[in-house]
Amino acid sequence: MYFASPIQSTSTICALLACAFALWRGGGAERLAAVLILVDWFVTPLIQGQQSFAHTQMGVFLLDGILTLGLLAIALRADRFWPMWVVAFQALELLMHVAMLVDRHVHARAYFIGIEITSYMILLALVIGTWCERPARTARRVAAP
Repeated sequence: MYFASPIQSTSTICALLACAFALWRGGGAERLAAVLILVDWFVTPLIQGQQSFAHTQMGVFLLDGILTLGLLAIALRADRFWPMWVVAFQALELLMHVAMLVDRHVHARAYFIGIEITSYMILLALVIGTWCERPARTARRVAAP
């Protein structure tokens, strides 16, 4: 299921690596986001419909909506830049679902590719945010009395 095709294998490995890095080196916001992203990443294939990407994946749409709310909560509470990017990319992913709901003429390949691209952008933002958080956290520790 997670390694059935080269695309699935690549995306699963990227998700595992990005989230493992955030769990290993990130602060609280990075770790929480990594957990939310991993849950979404691994639950999605379990609830994904069998009708292909020719129709909106309603279960995935609802799960992505929940993920968006969780990431938005992180972004509103965090004192970092990267959660805003993650929420923006996740909102674009939600818009892909909405586009399929509103217009049945949206090509299934465009739907799939759009979701794939935004998923990689989310992972990239998480990795960059984690990388930038490490020196900032060290500086806060040094500056604290």
